[in-house]
Formats: sequence, structure tokens, C-alpha cells
Amino acid sequence: MKISFGLLTEAELYVASDILAAAYHFTGDHSEMVRDILALQPDGCWLALADGVPVGYGCAVDYGVFSYIGMLSIYPSMQNHGIGTALTRHILQWGEERA
Repeated sequence: MKISFGLLTEAELYVASDILAAAYHFTGDHSEMVRDILALQPDGCWLALADGVPVGYGCAVDYGVFSYIGMLSIYPSMQNHGIGTALTRHILQWGEERA
């Protein structure tokens, strides 16, 4: 399985919302919450892709002296395959490059 990452776009809010809901057993549409995070840091939200298919989602907000990482979500069927770890490392690398 090849894991890659793509910046989240407005058009993919529904995908991130679906991943978030599945991972945390939420009900309903959470695309507005995802949109709010994306508005804070447009270059700080990613989809994790397994063989090109979205399976995870995570964001970071850079506040200058510190960063916040959150919204890490992986579809339950794809958990325990190292995707969350890889996504976290990707986000940390992004933060290091901004420093």
C-alpha cells in the first residue's frame, strides 16, 4: 500500500467530514467544522491517501511560537496500518519547514 498526502481543498470537505464522522462515531455532517479549520490554515490540512484513495485526514494551525495538530482521523477499516503515524510525521515535517 502506497501512502501519500494531498492538501485538502474546499471541494473535499465532504470527504474529510465523512472520515472524521467514521473515525469518531459522530453523526451528521461536520463539513462546516472542517471548513473552519481549513480557513484558519489553508495550507495546513491534508488527506491521507492509500493507493490514491482518501482514508485519513488531519490539520495543523501554525500560531508562530507554537502549532496545534488536530482533527487526526483515519477510517476505522484503515486503522492500525501506520497511516495515522505517517500523517502525523507529515504534519510535523510541515511545521519544521515553516520554522
